[in-house]
Amino acid sequence: MRWLIEIGADVDKRADFDEPVLSIAIAGGDIRVVRLLLELGADTRHGNLLHCAAQRPNQSEGAELIDYLAQTGLDTNAHRHNNPVALKQRLGTTLFTPLHVACRKGNVPAAKALLQHSADPDRMVLELCQPVPPSVKEMARETGDKEMIALLSRAAKGRL
Repeated sequence: MRWLIEIGADVDKRADFDEPVLSIAIAGGDIRVVRLLLELGADTRHGNLLHCAAQRPNQSEGAELIDYLAQTGLDTNAHRHNNPVALKQRLGTTLFTPLHVACRKGNVPAAKALLQHSADPDRMVLELCQPVPPSVKEMARETGDKEMIALLSRAAKGRL
């Protein structure tokens, strides 16, 4: 990775849907690559990074990344692909928040990190730019994930 960057690879190059290399690394790459990209100043304003961290296979790494990224000012309630580049191509699809993604993946550490940074468990998904069910709470009930339901209940009571 360092060699590619040394010979001119752009750490902020974006592909379809406004997703940079960093989002791909966060979603499933080696944590050392993620850290290197962040150390080199990769732009964190693009690519649904919180969503990618919420789906990361190593849940503790995902939660750590969420904490870091949320502290940079990323919106924990943003809907995936809700940017001018991706929205044109994804308008007919359901757009989830990072907390929805964590809930769907059963990723309690990521959900907890998102909730600690003001993620809204009552936020709905977007379809055709309109909020529609399910909220994260409804999704957790539908999946029957007792641990996620308990976490969301504690969050509602201000006891994370």
